[in-house]
Amino acid sequence: MSREITCYLAGAMDADGSFGIRRSSCRIRNQQDCVSPVYYGRISLKQVQKVVPRLLQETFGGHIHLYQPKGPNRRGLWVWEGTCGVASRACQVLIPHLRIKANRAQVVVDLDQTKLKKFRMHSYWYIQEHPNWASESDIGVESAMGLLEYSCPKSISQALRAGTLLGFKRNHKWRLNLEFTAIYGALRVGHPRGVLPHPIELVAWKQRLWEQLRQLNQVGVNGTPATNRTGYFEPIDSALQD
Repeated sequence: MSREITCYLAGAMDADGSFGIRRSSCRIRNQQDCVSPVYYGRISLKQVQKVVPRLLQETFGGHIHLYQPKGPNRRGLWVWEGTCGVASRACQVLIPHLRIKANRAQVVVDLDQTKLKKFRMHSYWYIQEHPNWASESDIGVESAMGLLEYSCPKSISQALRAGTLLGFKRNHKWRLNLEFTAIYGALRVGHPRGVLPHPIELVAWKQRLWEQLRQLNQVGVNGTPATNRTGYFEPIDSALQD
C-alpha cells in the first residue's frame, strides 16, 4: 500500500469516517454460550460517491452497501464498514496519518488487544494481584480434584500445562495454589454448563474502552451524542469562539 493512498484514506476517515465499539448481549439471550456482553470494534465511512468506500474495501477488506435514507429528495449513501480484526488492522495503518480521530482509532486497537488468550484466563489476573502466588498455601492433586470436581488427575495436569490452573512441581509432584483453585472451583460449580464468565477485570477493561470511545464521539455544546441530536445543533468550537 502506497503512502499516498494511506494518507488519502486517513483524510477521508478524518472527514467522513466513524470509529466505534458495539456492545451486544444477543449471545447471552439466544445462543447462551457466554455470560458477558460481547464487545467488538467497528469503523465505517459514508459518502455519496462509491469511490472511497470501494478503495477502503480493496485496501482493508470489510464490506460496502448502498444505504437509502428515508424521506423525499434524500440521496443514497455508499457505506463501507469493517469490524473486529478488519477494524483493528485498518486503524493501526491509519493512526499515524489521522489528525482528528487518531485517539478514537487507538481505542479500537486497544479493544482488539483484549482478545488475547492470556487476558481471558482467570489465572493471568490472579497473578497480577498475587505476584508471589507460588509461596502461598498449596494443595495436592487429589485435594484439587475435590475442589474442582474433576474425576481424572490427567485433567489437572492438562489444565496446569495450559495455564488454566496455577501450580508448580515439588518432589516431582504437582502442587496447586490453594486460593486460586478454590476460586476457580467455585466458578465451575456456579456455571455447571461449562460456560465460565470472563474475568471481571477483563469485562471492566472492555467496558472502560466502550465508555471512553463513547465519550470521544460525543459532540455539541452539552456533549450531545451525534446519534441523538434534538433541535438546533452548534459545534463545540463555534460555541467556544462566542
